[in-house]
Parts: sequence; C-alpha cells; structure tokens
Amino acid sequence: MNFDSSDVKSEKSSDVKSEKNKWRSEMRRRLVNHSNLDENLKRSCSTQIGVAVSQIVNPRPGLWLAYSATSNEPMLAPLQGLAKTVHFAFPKISKTSDYGSLPTEMTFHVWSGALENSVWAKHQFGINEPDISNLGWTRVDTDSVEIRGALIPCLGFDRRLRRLGHGRGYYDRFLNNSEFLKVGVGFSVQLADELPAEPHDVGLDALVTDREVIWNIARLSIVARTEGR
Repeated sequence: MNFDSSDVKSEKSSDVKSEKNKWRSEMRRRLVNHSNLDENLKRSCSTQIGVAVSQIVNPRPGLWLAYSATSNEPMLAPLQGLAKTVHFAFPKISKTSDYGSLPTEMTFHVWSGALENSVWAKHQFGINEPDISNLGWTRVDTDSVEIRGALIPCLGFDRRLRRLGHGRGYYDRFLNNSEFLKVGVGFSVQLADELPAEPHDVGLDALVTDREVIWNIARLSIVARTEGR
C-alpha cells in the first residue's frame, strides 16, 4: 500500500476547517445573546472598548485602518475625537475578476472631511462601506503609504491572539506580511481560550475587549523597532 503524506495533510486541513465552522456557529450564537442585552449595557461595552482603543491609537498618530461596525461589532464612534492626529481608512470589498461569485479584494479609502459627514453604501453582506462614487472618498495605496496600525473586527478571538473570521479570508490576504500594529476589536463574549488555526491565518499584536486588553509581547517588540526605524 502506497502512503501519500499529502492525504494526511488534506485530512488535517479538513478537520481544522470543520472545527472552525463549529466555532463560527458558537460565536454567532454568543453574539445573538449579546445583541439581546439591554441597549445601555451594549453601549457601555462599546464605550469601554473605544476608550481602550483610543489609548492605543492616540500615541501613534497617522493613518489607521478601521472598520464600519455591523450590529454585532463594537462601534468606533468614540474614536472620532482623534481626527486631528489620526486619519482612518475604511474597507471596501471589490471584485478583482469576472470569475466566481465572491469578491476577492479589500481596498481602503479615506474620507476628506469630518467622518460624521461621510457617505456610505450598503454592501451585499449588509456592511456599510465607502460609497466611492462620491468624490469625498480617496483610495489609499496601502503598498506605498505608511500605515500605523489596523483595527480589526472578527467573529471570534482567542488568548493566543488568533482571530476567527467569517471564512472568506479578506483580512488574512490583506494582512499577510504586514508589519504594522494589528489590533483585534471585539466583545468579551467573542473570546475563547483557544481556537483552531491554519498556516495562512494572520495573528494579532493586541486584542481589545470590554473587559481587558491582551498584548503579544514578542510581536510588540518587533513592531516597536519597526515604528522607530
């Protein structure tokens, strides 16, 4: 009988994907329960997260990649007060080819004025994203512009600072080989002790929830050297 190691790798990969899907279901269940909380309590959670994120962003002025929150993600509204020292770019999902039904590219765009006056469009997944037909938005050349950090939402996180996305891989592809600070942002109910991971999954440098901030000390020293060069 011939033994093919690729069969084992394929089986292991399939197992990890299956475990990820189980965790996605679990995290969605947790977020549904969280969405049923009192509105004041949910707003308080987002405010606590906003304060903690501000303490990370404020000492690092420049361009930060942010996100437009869905109903199950922490709102970043408290960060708007940093506009004089920090500029935010927001993601837009675009197709890179006519093949396949899923869009495959994520680009980032900066609004020229006050964020409260920005113009948005509803994406097919129900996410607000920059309405690039409006001239107030400018696409950021992320290959040439210095990025100070990214605020990254997700479906779930773990204490080893691994993130669980929705399975489309937009952030993993975009963040691959990036050197800037990667900060996960989420509610404490989204935190697990350990999540399954694959080799292409991009880890975080920090995680902010309504209860705690977790840092990857080893990665932080690398980022600090990069920032100081």
